Amino acid sequence: MAFIEKADYGDAINENILDDITGDVDSKLDSAEEKAIAFMKGYLNNRYDVASIFAETGNDRHPVVLMYAVDISLYYLHRLLAWRYTPKFRTERYNEAKDWLMKISNLEINDPLLPVVADDTTREYVHFGSNPRRANHLDDADTEE
Repeated sequence: MAFIEKADYGDAINENILDDITGDVDSKLDSAEEKAIAFMKGYLNNRYDVASIFAETGNDRHPVVLMYAVDISLYYLHRLLAWRYTPKFRTERYNEAKDWLMKISNLEINDPLLPVVADDTTREYVHFGSNPRRANHLDDADTEE
């Protein structure tokens, strides 16, 4: 059983519209779900156990993760259908999901329902950057002629 079930789309889209988008081809739906879950794993894996999050089924699934996974997969399906004419609310829901994932990734949101990595080690990432650019200007009074 997959993390996202077809019945989960009922809160976000009418079944007949979903069937129109996918053309009653479940492989399109499966592909969009896989992409959405892979996208979410990239943000969640720095702290949370993504294997256990997306292995859950039924009522054990995290409701917010499920909601955003459905929104992201629907966005991908709409983009597959007509990438220039993706409905505005789909793009807004996708951006909302991405913002939530960014906050989770940056540790601005600490969801107690999500399982933390079992060994509780912090994962090392390479941080890069530099100091802010400095502007060194000589005043006219400081220059001698």
